[in-house]
Amino acid sequence: MKRSWFVTAAGVLGLAAIGAGCVGPGREDVAVPVIGVILPLTGDESAWAAEVLSGMRLRAAGSLEAPVELVSLDGAGQAVASARRLTELARSEHTIAVIGGAYAAVARPLASLAEAQGMPFLALSPLSAPAGGASPVRVLHHLEATGRAAAIWARADRQWSAAGLVRDPESEASWRVADAFSHEFTQRGGRLAWTVAPDETGRLDRPEGPETAVDVVYVAGPTRLVEVVAGFGPGTADAAFLTAAGWESSSAETAERRRFHVTGFVPGEDRPPAIEFRDACEAAGVDPTPARALGWDAVGAVLRLATEGSFSRAGVEQALRAGGRMPGVTGPLAIRGGVGSPAIIRLDPAGDELMGRVPAEAVAVP
Repeated sequence: MKRSWFVTAAGVLGLAAIGAGCVGPGREDVAVPVIGVILPLTGDESAWAAEVLSGMRLRAAGSLEAPVELVSLDGAGQAVASARRLTELARSEHTIAVIGGAYAAVARPLASLAEAQGMPFLALSPLSAPAGGASPVRVLHHLEATGRAAAIWARADRQWSAAGLVRDPESEASWRVADAFSHEFTQRGGRLAWTVAPDETGRLDRPEGPETAVDVVYVAGPTRLVEVVAGFGPGTADAAFLTAAGWESSSAETAERRRFHVTGFVPGEDRPPAIEFRDACEAAGVDPTPARALGWDAVGAVLRLATEGSFSRAGVEQALRAGGRMPGVTGPLAIRGGVGSPAIIRLDPAGDELMGRVPAEAVAVP
């Protein structure tokens, strides 16, 4: 994948502005606090990054907490380039925090560098915080919470007792949510009947034996595997299918199967943060997408932290260390562990149905 080191023109102008002191409406000669943003604005993920940045700008523009300036730089999805961008942002005393790390491989070294430079840093990738152990990475979403939520809902709401599991051995996201699901499901009295994984060619082996019949199959991987597993025979003929957050799922794919999807962003929710986000998108003439919701929540989290502490690096860092929860478009946010609330959606070509949000402790799985 070809990527280049690149700083946007807006980013260069923004850095010049912070160096000289920003001027906000009604705040002549007063430096406005800056939130730095490092995204892969060039390369394969540039379209997604542009949507994330769009959501960030919407939240910053509507900030009721205090005037704030966004300075976005392009890390091109590379750790070295992103580290240089972070160092550039850290040179200005007006930068109170940096958001970045769309990929775990970029976010982890960025978090360590930010810690060394005394810069509060919030990672976007839910894979950034390693499973178990202490880590300097602070994330908006904890990946394991989605697997746990799926298992809690399957046992507590549906009383499904036997589960099958599909996982991708090549994907860290897959094994983390799959482990979280299997651990929570069995801890709550459920039985994990079998686990299957695609081989190098993408083929799945059919589980054999008298105990292979299941009530639900949790697919921690591409949603196309649902129909493959559904073709296994009597053991999955009547099973429901739960697809994991992070892999796209479409109502058009449901056919006659009972399909449920775990997600963070629910477009039609009536919670106040979701309504505020939708109204802002409508006023700006853009769609309320998951990527924009992620950007909106990231900036909203920094603003909330700064309000709890102060609009300075020290204030944001103090609030980060205190932890706690805050509302978000993508559900309640828990930056330092605690609780996340993924949503369960029933997929239907006639219209998806929100089954509810499931509080799920975002803890490391043994």
